Amino acid sequence: MKKYAAIAALAVLVGAASYSLLSRNQSASEQAISLRLESFALSLTPSKLADTESRRVATLLHLGLIRVDQDGTVHPGVAERWERSGSVHRFSLKQNKTFNDGTPITPEDVTASLCQAMQPASLYSWSLASIKHEVSPGSKEVKCTGIRAVGPSIEVEESAPAPWLLEALSGPAGWVVKKGAVPAEYGNVPGAGAFRLAEVRPDSRVVLQSRAGAPLPARAETIVFNYVPDDAIAATKFKSGELNVLELNSPNLIKSLDIDRNEADAYLKSATTDKLRVLIVGEEQLAKKGLNSQQIATFKRALSSAIDRRKVASISLGLANPHTAPYIVDGTTIDPSTAVDVSQLPKMKLTIISESDAFSDLIAATLPKEIGAIEIDYKGVDKGLLISSLVKHDFDLASVVIEATLKAPVFWTSFFNPASPFVAFGKPLPGTEAASPMDTQKLRETLARIRDEGNWIGVVRENKLVLNSKNVTGLRLSPAGQTSYEEIGLK
Repeated sequence: MKKYAAIAALAVLVGAASYSLLSRNQSASEQAISLRLESFALSLTPSKLADTESRRVATLLHLGLIRVDQDGTVHPGVAERWERSGSVHRFSLKQNKTFNDGTPITPEDVTASLCQAMQPASLYSWSLASIKHEVSPGSKEVKCTGIRAVGPSIEVEESAPAPWLLEALSGPAGWVVKKGAVPAEYGNVPGAGAFRLAEVRPDSRVVLQSRAGAPLPARAETIVFNYVPDDAIAATKFKSGELNVLELNSPNLIKSLDIDRNEADAYLKSATTDKLRVLIVGEEQLAKKGLNSQQIATFKRALSSAIDRRKVASISLGLANPHTAPYIVDGTTIDPSTAVDVSQLPKMKLTIISESDAFSDLIAATLPKEIGAIEIDYKGVDKGLLISSLVKHDFDLASVVIEATLKAPVFWTSFFNPASPFVAFGKPLPGTEAASPMDTQKLRETLARIRDEGNWIGVVRENKLVLNSKNVTGLRLSPAGQTSYEEIGLK
């Protein structure tokens, strides 16, 4: 129903159109698939992969032991089969397969890759925390006691089962890379994906070429990622056939398209994602401006109560759903206060900063302009300045999209863990570092603290809408709603 509702909303809001749009979009080369890059700041090392655009490219260069669909179905990757016995997962590797630099994939490469992803320096170490490991006192290095090669197979043993482990193994945390490889330009390392990096033209395009020996054979000869930052131009290129796939990530882009309602179900993929739009309250900056802790708490409650989340969802044209909680955990939301006394808030002006894009601008237009005597305005900035302000804590309010790779409570707690690299986006709450994926009660208590003491206000949870032309096959969405191009091909 969610999928059809999104499709129906898109079709109705855009309006019935010509049958020819999707059928016309077949003029791209039969040997190449043309995709879009919205920004050009490639960083392709799996353990440091933090942005959506780099991940789009990296999903074709890399592959994990398995692949997991949006509905949880598991497919072969570097492993041809797998089984579970108690706390041990056993993966049988495909034989005679190579990395995209032509060297053989060995069990030692797999164990080294997984162990590297478990190290504290890896952005995704939290997602593999259920795997048995040891940390020596005073050492930052993790000893991966739960990962071992047994002949042509890999065994992964958990201390306690984590429901997201298989999904983690299918993403950047589980991607198999060549042992000891030194990242080249753009952080590129030999991976197990079906393509190799053939060409990079800064601020223009990235070209990937299929190769032999891949565990998952390519279904297209060439993939070209074209840098198209402007939505209107992207819509035009899709209509003309210069782009084969278009991720509908802004209402303006949706309005620029004309889609036949009868065809939408076949060519539009949709999913509720793990992207959460939050307002981050810069408590340090508010304190510098004269608000005491009680006034800051009052301001946060009043601001959350004043946000018209249904209106934000409405103007998104199917791209978002109201979400009040400051994190995503299945089914968990909180109701904002309906009445907050703001009479004690002093007169001052605050600014919301946000990445400057059409969707963020639309959301900003719906946010409260005043809370009591406090006036609130909006300023669009580039991503670099936004992140710098978050790291330096020199902002009043920030509208940010937080994207999780998994529906895992421990991920959301990491934004408030004083020792976590993600804490720049949250608020240090001593004690959250004790939250463990194996301790459900502790996780619940930590999430309650984040709700009550943290500095995030939930606004909306985003939906993924992806449109492909008739001649494209194999497009998949991950459980987190991310687009996967691993099996993309042309009819």
